[in-house]
Amino acid sequence: PLPTAAENHQFYNAREQEKKGVAILLPQAELNTQTLLNAMDKILNNYDFYKNNLESLPPNTAKQDIIQAILKDLGKE
Repeated sequence: PLPTAAENHQFYNAREQEKKGVAILLPQAELNTQTLLNAMDKILNNYDFYKNNLESLPPNTAKQDIIQAILKDLGKE
């Protein structure tokens, strides 16, 4: 995550994805060739774990939900 992002939101978003078991958090200050290779190895060696966790996430319907809310407010729904 970019440490200069507003209120460090990228870090917190990445941490939440890591908690769900769908990502590995690599803070920019710790990022180098070896930490990146280690993260890639971890994902490849635990492919089924990450794949299953990704598949168990609910579908992302945020865009459609926003469109529907706008249409409803406009009386178009």
